[in-house]
Amino acid sequence: MKENTLLIVDDSPAVRTLIKNAVTENSLFSHILEAQDGMEALKLFFSNKVDFIITDIMMPKVDGYKLISAIKESEAGKDIPVIMLSAGRKGVSDKVKGLEIGASDYLIKPFDSSELLARIIVFIRMQRLQEELKEKNALLEKLSITDELTGIYNRRYFYEYMNMQAALAKRHSYQIGCIMIDVDHFKKINDTFGHDVGDKALKGLARLMKDKIREIKTKDILMLDEPTEGFSTEQLDKIRIVLEQLNIKQVIIVSHETKIESFVDNVIRINKNEQISSIV
Repeated sequence: MKENTLLIVDDSPAVRTLIKNAVTENSLFSHILEAQDGMEALKLFFSNKVDFIITDIMMPKVDGYKLISAIKESEAGKDIPVIMLSAGRKGVSDKVKGLEIGASDYLIKPFDSSELLARIIVFIRMQRLQEELKEKNALLEKLSITDELTGIYNRRYFYEYMNMQAALAKRHSYQIGCIMIDVDHFKKINDTFGHDVGDKALKGLARLMKDKIREIKTKDILMLDEPTEGFSTEQLDKIRIVLEQLNIKQVIIVSHETKIESFVDNVIRINKNEQISSIV
C-alpha cells in the first residue's frame, strides 16, 4: 500500500478516537496525525506530508474555516481532500461556507462511521486518478519536447527556449550565445555502415554532449574549434584576454592538444577525429 497520512482535527478526544478506529480497521492510511485545534493542525500540516484531512468546524483558537482557508491557500494543500464535521444547526449555510473556501465534503455530527468511510474511499480514488493524470500529462509534455531517438530536447523546445532567453537578454541588456554543431560526414556513416549504426552514432554523440557539458551560468563557457596545426602563440594570447574579460570558467575544445590548459583550469576536449566505434 502506498504510504499516506491522515490528519484528524477535533477538540473532542472521543471523536478523534472514533475516526481513528474506523480508518485503522479498514487500513485506509499508513499514518495518522491528531490535533485538538486549528493552530496545532497547521503546525502538523506544514511539518509533515499530509494527504487527507478530516476537521471539525467549531474549535478554540483557530476554527475549521480558518484552518481550511490557510491550507487551501498553500501550494502543498490546494489539492488535498478535506472533509468537514460540524454539530452546528445552521445546516446549509455552514455547508456552503465550507465548500466555498475549499472543503471537499461535509458531514453533520453525530455521523455514521460507515458513511464517513465511504466518502473517504471516494476521495482517495479520485486522488489516485488525479495523480495518474498528472503523471501522464507530465510524460506527454516531456515527449512533446524530447527527440525520440537521442533523448535530448527537440526543435520545438529549442525555439521556445531561445525565444524566452532572447526576450530576457533584451529586457536585461545582456548578451547570449548559441552553439550549433554539425556532424561531419554523417551521410557517409549511413551509406557505409547502415542507418542503424548512424542512429547509434547520433545517440552516442548526444550522450557524449550530455556527459561533457554540464548546466552552467551565462558567460561561463567558450567553445573553440582548434585548427589541425593547433593555436599559435598570438591566438592563445587573444583567447586568454577574452577569457579574462568575460570571466569564463570553462572551455570546450573540439580539437587536438594545445597549451590552453596553462591559463584555464577546466578544459573539456572532444576529439573530432574520434572513431565511430568509440562513440557508439
